[in-house]
Amino acid sequence: MSASDGRSTALPMPSAEAPPAWDSADWLNRCSAALVAQVRLHAWEVGAWTVVAAVALLLRFVALADLPLGSNEGATAMDAWRLALGRAPRELDVSAALTHGLLAVFALFGASDYAARLLPALAGTAVALAPLLLRGPLGRLGALGAGTLLALSPLVVFASRRVDAAILVACFLLLLVGTVAQAIISGQRRWLFLSAGLLALLLASGSVAVPSALAVVGAGAIAWGGVREDAWARIRALIGSPLPLLVVFTGTLVLVGTAGLTHLRGMQAALVDPWVAWLAPFRPQAFPIPWLPTVLLYDLPLLVAAGIGLAITARRERLFDHFVLWWAALGALPLLFQPADPRPYLVVWTLPLALLGGQALAALVERDWSPGLVGQALLAGLLVALDVCFVLNSGRFLTSSLRGPGPSALSAASLGFVLLTLGFLLAVHWRLRAWLDSARLERGLALLALVLGVGFAVAVNGRLQYGAGNAGRAELLRPEALRPEVYALAEELRTWARQEPRTPIPISAALRPSLLWHLRDVPTAQFVEHPPATGPLPRSVWVAGPEAPEGERQPWRETLGTLPTMSSSTLWNWWVYRESWLVPTRHDIIVVR
Repeated sequence: MSASDGRSTALPMPSAEAPPAWDSADWLNRCSAALVAQVRLHAWEVGAWTVVAAVALLLRFVALADLPLGSNEGATAMDAWRLALGRAPRELDVSAALTHGLLAVFALFGASDYAARLLPALAGTAVALAPLLLRGPLGRLGALGAGTLLALSPLVVFASRRVDAAILVACFLLLLVGTVAQAIISGQRRWLFLSAGLLALLLASGSVAVPSALAVVGAGAIAWGGVREDAWARIRALIGSPLPLLVVFTGTLVLVGTAGLTHLRGMQAALVDPWVAWLAPFRPQAFPIPWLPTVLLYDLPLLVAAGIGLAITARRERLFDHFVLWWAALGALPLLFQPADPRPYLVVWTLPLALLGGQALAALVERDWSPGLVGQALLAGLLVALDVCFVLNSGRFLTSSLRGPGPSALSAASLGFVLLTLGFLLAVHWRLRAWLDSARLERGLALLALVLGVGFAVAVNGRLQYGAGNAGRAELLRPEALRPEVYALAEELRTWARQEPRTPIPISAALRPSLLWHLRDVPTAQFVEHPPATGPLPRSVWVAGPEAPEGERQPWRETLGTLPTMSSSTLWNWWVYRESWLVPTRHDIIVVR
């Protein structure tokens, strides 16, 4: 074929300037440069999440085993320990995921109080980092704010430092919400397979898994109810054939419920109990824990941030914002029925509250800030704090003086000091009347609230979670408190068992819930109702009472008690002064040597 017709079949001749050959080293350099540029672009975010992770780990793992396991914690740990020894557990209906997770931990690290609390502490850390999956719908600052609130929340930290399935429910639930959101946003079906596995883990966790999952499903159905048909078509196309998802869900549930087909009894806790027994917390009990005072006294900053975030989110029309609002509403619904133990419900309820609070923190950071404006806002906040302190202290002083025994209770010197302070504050306000505009006051109040909130969380976590000094003290979240002397008592009984390995050690049956876990390696310990009637009394441990034998009193006590009816002033005084009447019943332990 000639070249004149334009259809030559000859191969094209290479041009004089041929393209350079592909250089793998140059390609790697360009990719690494792009990656470095991307990392530099989000370096602040990486650093901020690193700080959140460090704070979460610090609050959850420091002094993790300083306080002994309580009776509820010890019962769950004992089931896992029996499984680790190849023995049949007594219950195994608390939480299949928690029990078999503890079984794996005990197999790796041995049985101890620290090992028993290791899995909940890791789950609590994952709760603080789970908002990373929601960076798309929440925004980078909103997700970071939610993670910060969850890392500092005393309720979440408390649940992370106890052998309790509530923190596992919170962990799997928030991860489930994050993976479903990622699947909808990215359109990638692989996220749905992860969601199916997380749903199985959630149901296998027991506790309040079912009502928590129903709240999320209900919120999603309501939020998506008004969406156009094309959105539902997109979801159906994303799901496709549900068979692979069902296979992942069933396989995960069976694997977790049976610990790899080794303990089939756990399937009852994984399949039956979460659906049948989830209404058990609503059965009337004698001494319920008041849930509203509990959340106000322990997580007030989270509630304030959630309230501000609610006002911000309610004005938007975004789908995820509507979902979070309905989740917060439906998550609080079980608490309105006054469950006797609201702690697991409060822990799960903190999740949507933290997502709302993250929006409030994001709105604060997104305002126009400059170093000078930060200083002015801090000064305005300090002035407002002085005003509040003056009003509170002067009001209390005048009230106490007027209620005194006579007119001399209100001294002239004290009244003059109050008036002098009032005049000084009025002069400062008059001097700064043109400078204190609404913008500075608003920013000053926001910074003041932020500083007070962080201080509040640090103070509550410090007195609630750590150290021997706080053990055995009255707390709303801990109706039973054990002192660290339990470890000394258990070590003494181990010494007795080594000295006389064939002599039984009678122990009062009333101490069985509290001491059974700590005496798991003392084979001669026997829990009996009454002391031996014949023969000399052997070495034993008893609750002080009319049937307790004479002996030496050990400086350790088991604190068991009930919460009385509390007024607002009484709760405030307890929060400030830590009055011990909240847990009034104390049983001294008599140790007969």
